[in-house]
Amino acid sequence: MGQEQAKPGLGAPAERVAQDLWLWKQECPDSSPQAFIFPDAKGGFMDTGNYRKRVLHKLARELELPKLTFQVIRRTIATLAQKKGTVKDVQGLLRHSRAATTTDVYMQEIPESVRATVNAIHQELRVKSENLLPTDWSVNL
Repeated sequence: MGQEQAKPGLGAPAERVAQDLWLWKQECPDSSPQAFIFPDAKGGFMDTGNYRKRVLHKLARELELPKLTFQVIRRTIATLAQKKGTVKDVQGLLRHSRAATTTDVYMQEIPESVRATVNAIHQELRVKSENLLPTDWSVNL
């Protein structure tokens, strides 16, 4: 299974994210429009492999996580976003061309959420069935 083509034109980042990025850009050594927002030490593009080894692996050790990569971060965001928007919203956030990639590969089951869903359905069915039951239960079964 290969990389998906990102959907073009999915819009600008949310206003608050854009504002935070703008504020960060003002603090950067080179705040010109041509400069990278997150440059390497020399002002060039950041090497993701270097960042993963230098920052993410160290953070994983400090947090006692077995693994922390960009893929893990994307899956965590997709999983947490389940309760924040629709599947289509998460698909757009991750820039997937197919919703199935978002749901089948990136979103993980949240046991507490599954339990809450089962309990909510159970409660709704009980209320509906209680409204259908006869009021006189004197019949022996």
